[in-house]
Amino acid sequence: MRRLLRTLLVVALVVFVVFAAAGWYFSEELRRDALETTPSEDEPTVEVLGIDEGRITLAQGDPEDNELAAPGTFGLSWDGGYGRVTGVRELEGDEVVRRFSEFEQGRPETGTLTDVDPTTFPGNPMRALGIPFEEVTYETPLGPMDAWLVSGTGRTWMVMVHGKGASRSEGMRMLSSTNDLGWPTLMITYRNDPGQPPDPSGWYRYGETEWQDLEGAVRFAIDEGAQRVVLVGLSAGAAVSLSFLYESDLADRVVGAVFDAPNIDFLQTIEFGASQRNLPIPFFDIGLPASLTAVATWISAWRFDLDWQALDYTARADELDVPILVFHGEADTTVPVEESQELADARPDLVRLVVVEGAEHVQSWNAIPQRYGDVVSRFLRGLRRS
Repeated sequence: MRRLLRTLLVVALVVFVVFAAAGWYFSEELRRDALETTPSEDEPTVEVLGIDEGRITLAQGDPEDNELAAPGTFGLSWDGGYGRVTGVRELEGDEVVRRFSEFEQGRPETGTLTDVDPTTFPGNPMRALGIPFEEVTYETPLGPMDAWLVSGTGRTWMVMVHGKGASRSEGMRMLSSTNDLGWPTLMITYRNDPGQPPDPSGWYRYGETEWQDLEGAVRFAIDEGAQRVVLVGLSAGAAVSLSFLYESDLADRVVGAVFDAPNIDFLQTIEFGASQRNLPIPFFDIGLPASLTAVATWISAWRFDLDWQALDYTARADELDVPILVFHGEADTTVPVEESQELADARPDLVRLVVVEGAEHVQSWNAIPQRYGDVVSRFLRGLRRS
């Protein structure tokens, strides 16, 4: 019996040590992938194999570059130029032929390495869409932050909040669909963006603190004459927007919101990502067990001061009182579509969910640009009449 007890204790100790070490390892992965604020620089990996009038042949260098063969509209950038690819004409192995149109600086030469860009519209509103804008700043608890202001008429303003690690350009697809309304539009930065003040924690906080920056942007809009505000939140920008709606004294100025691939339950997003990972064991294809993910998220909560419950914004959906239009790609491998479905189920009286077949993360516009724009325009015009 003693020998059995000793054996069980040794096994338990070994299991504890293994799980603790593995949990710490994956908490480091979480820190690097989800909390670290240092922007990553992606190198172009898609080689141009041939180009002629209206067609381009591309070779996929990165097998995880899902956009290369995805249906829909995407930007194509290379050193010194930018173009646009649309429908897939041919697909064989790692080669794809797509329709190609020039945007600026002509066409890339054969052998050029390019990058498929889901934002589709490069740079600022003037460069991307020919829309005049102003560079403005607005005040936040951390100091002034930058924004692009597209002028318009009326007292309803749109305030666009990009996702984690993205830039203001992420909202350009939405702007291409909404600018015809003529509403003033504020495309904001917030803490931890390049050139903006960092969060005191040193990490992305997924709405827990960033809502205060959005509050500063809404206050700027009000000071400039806005009476009503519509929020646009992309990915983690939706978490920032919901946190603002729950916490800010200015939330009563908001009359509606549009979310795209909303990352509004951070723990569920982490668990979804972990479900797609394997243990780092050579020659073995073994997925992460849920028990190990639970250990890693517990360690992460302790190490990085994460309150998983507070970062589940659907849990407070009963506090919402404005209509919300949500797009989510059915093929999203970053934020599970279930997060949007749970929000819609929690408030069917306020939330309309549009699931877009085959669309990846924040790529619903890319898959169905015309329909996307039509749905958004009808929703926003309905807010104006209400």
